[in-house]
Amino acid sequence: MSSPLIETLVENAKYMPQEDDASGSGQPSKCEVECQPQQAALVACMNSIRDDRENNRSDTDDNGNANACLAPSVAAWTECCTLANANGN
Repeated sequence: MSSPLIETLVENAKYMPQEDDASGSGQPSKCEVECQPQQAALVACMNSIRDDRENNRSDTDDNGNANACLAPSVAAWTECCTLANANGN
């Protein structure tokens, strides 16, 4: 059973252009253009979580603090991409 967060990420990934995109336009999506700050924040959050896990931190306070950025980052990116894609099509 997957979490709603993972389901949201999977759903949003559908809107990102694929290398084998039949349109062949080579142009970035509206989401890619307009939501760079939100994407950067999400990437930074994921890197922080990964770094914490790689450093084998076991105390829940640190892991909770690292994970605390995930939901707001995903929400901000999702909202931005949804609006960008709705306005761009």
